[in-house]
Amino acid sequence: MEASQDQVLNEQLQKLSLAEEIVDKPFTSSQESTDLQPEKQESVLLDFSNTFKQGTRGFTKKGKQKGTKAPTLDQDLNQIIDPDEQQNRDLEDENLLLQPDVAVAVEEIPRNLTITQDQMALRKQLDLKRWFCIARPQHPKSCGISSLTSVWNYLFSTLGVGTHNPISTEEALEVLGFKPPYQSVQFGSFTGNDTLIQWFGLLNKYYKLGQSSKGGAGSTLINNTLPSARILWKAKGKSTTPDVDADQARKLLIEGLRDPRKAYIYHCWNHYFCPIGFELTPNHPYEAYTNRGDDSLMDPQQFETWIIIGEVSKCYPTFHVKKWTDIATDIECGFPQFFNIRKSEFGVQEKTTPSFVEGGSKLGGNLHCIIEFSSGIHS
Repeated sequence: MEASQDQVLNEQLQKLSLAEEIVDKPFTSSQESTDLQPEKQESVLLDFSNTFKQGTRGFTKKGKQKGTKAPTLDQDLNQIIDPDEQQNRDLEDENLLLQPDVAVAVEEIPRNLTITQDQMALRKQLDLKRWFCIARPQHPKSCGISSLTSVWNYLFSTLGVGTHNPISTEEALEVLGFKPPYQSVQFGSFTGNDTLIQWFGLLNKYYKLGQSSKGGAGSTLINNTLPSARILWKAKGKSTTPDVDADQARKLLIEGLRDPRKAYIYHCWNHYFCPIGFELTPNHPYEAYTNRGDDSLMDPQQFETWIIIGEVSKCYPTFHVKKWTDIATDIECGFPQFFNIRKSEFGVQEKTTPSFVEGGSKLGGNLHCIIEFSSGIHS
């Protein structure tokens, strides 16, 4: 028994000694003389960008058991997509996969960027003074006069770019002949596009804008230009603007939002509110900081236009940021179809009540539009 134990012990010692020799032995390789020569070293770039993304070949979902759906081949994207994950796919992943020149652009990494704040301001505009002037919150159904007060304060008051004291929505209502309390006033029954334009003129007359210091109209106007208002774009119904299409309206709105002499009200589904800024977003992520000229910025094939809208109702977020294409869809709809821009996820909807369908008095109509207000003051 003792001899057997000694024999086992000796075998273990021999194995241990052999292991130490292997560990201490210097590393040699038949490729050492070729791969590690300094003059032949090469930089290798490994791309792990898709390794852990869902919906790509490098991603493996754990916990798959028998009886679950088998992956299907998406022919358009040429990759394996789990049906259970399709509804959770990131929109940005879809956007990138649909870019035709991704493979080429990835080789041209933007470096040594020179874009300035002034150049970026051509793409991104959010005037804080416009935001400061938003009359929020509104009274029930007072979105029209609240939006008009916002516009007037921006153009003429010290809260915006003017010299007058700011006015409240209630003061504006008093000037226009409405007495408190305002909670029960049915503003929606008599507030329309032409009404807002008329009220703008009445406020300017009351506060003597565009008049001489003696109170007479016209003799000593500010740079001979009166404050004015007009419908910038309306595609359906009455008071349409046949000389302005959706793309021209987009350009005019962008130019106007850069101009402190102009302000805007957007009439949408059962509501008025104020566009106060925009962003022109490049269609390709590699152009996020590219310096482009103004002409190319206006090209819808190269840049997506988003409009920032100030909300007067406290029931919604402070801002809405909407694609111009959705705004155009709204304004170009004709009853029975309509588009609610504040709930754009519902898409184009359809009215079914008799007055909106075939033979109805409202068929083909749409009150939605963009109204432009100008101070007439030349900077």
